[in-house]
Amino acid sequence: MPLTAGPSRGWKVRISTVPQFGRVCWVQRKCPGAPRHPHGPGLRVPSRKASYWRADFLRRVRVVGAAPFAAAHPGRRVWIIGGPIWPGRSECEYPACAAHEALINAVFADRDAAILCPYDVAGLDGTAVRDAWRTHPVMVDDGARRSSEDYIDPLVTAAGFNLPLPPGAASMEYDSELRLAAVRRFLRGHARGVLDADRADDLVLAADELTANTIEHSAGGGRITIWTEPGRLACQIDDGGHLRDPLAGRIVPLPRTAGGRGLILANQLCDLVRIHTTSDGTSIRLHMAC
Repeated sequence: MPLTAGPSRGWKVRISTVPQFGRVCWVQRKCPGAPRHPHGPGLRVPSRKASYWRADFLRRVRVVGAAPFAAAHPGRRVWIIGGPIWPGRSECEYPACAAHEALINAVFADRDAAILCPYDVAGLDGTAVRDAWRTHPVMVDDGARRSSEDYIDPLVTAAGFNLPLPPGAASMEYDSELRLAAVRRFLRGHARGVLDADRADDLVLAADELTANTIEHSAGGGRITIWTEPGRLACQIDDGGHLRDPLAGRIVPLPRTAGGRGLILANQLCDLVRIHTTSDGTSIRLHMAC
């Protein structure tokens, strides 16, 4: 089915593309009312990236944009094409992308949507391809469509990517609202000369929201750490709270809902957000390309 089929049938279509693919293996979400789309390897995804892709980072968690897109067209089927995983994803980026691939199934479980995800099986390593079978209920390869025997509860699969984060560098502790101004100065001091002014402000704003969440929801305060890696600046917030909702930061709260926007904002402002949470505490790492 060509890309024009969706609009010609009155569907609303959203396309988030990545660098050019070679041989394509389509993976399809099993959404209520969604038709079958037997795409073969002849279909190629446009190489132009959407405006919210920057560098080779996951600029925004796709669900943040995809769910409101579906909600903006009530009563109409939506067709979404997107692929956050491609050859060249770093070891740092991949767990967040794979968790997203699993969790988007939970977000769209009750929506009338067809979601197609292109995978460059010739360029990806075996782990990424095997994970595709675990995170997608339906696979289309060489024109053949079949259910994935490896697909299980997406929340269980996503939990498998809840991996400990590697250690950081310069850090400071905070335990009250009075310390948050010092946290902002600490961040700006380390971001200066690494990020441009606007990008540094984005990082400070995102971290400020998350550290404020620590004061509001977690006893004992927290610690913020910042350091540079090749091509990026990383900042991590650690506290004793436990993030129970695996979809936190992926679905925009209703307008009159109090709170719940700190991780949403972080996903909008930062290039990559990774989370590791256990009953003993939570670590949230923000990445900015530089």
